[in-house]
Amino acid sequence: MELAGNPQLAVAWANELTQGQGRSAVLEAAAVTMVGSDPASAFALAEQVPENERSKFFAGIFSGWAEKDTDAALKIS
Repeated sequence: MELAGNPQLAVAWANELTQGQGRSAVLEAAAVTMVGSDPASAFALAEQVPENERSKFFAGIFSGWAEKDTDAALKIS
């Protein structure tokens, strides 16, 4: 999927979706891709996720990050 390798494109596409879990899932996937190189921007995407979906969003970021770089993820959490 082209969006998985290009978080900026994924965020732009998610912003075209006005609501729903699909939007949150795209933002989460973008954040997981970004977190290794730019954690602050990755976690800032949470502001675009509805409050009731944020815990799932953060869990997804930490899970994806831990799979890629466990040591870095543990230093933040």
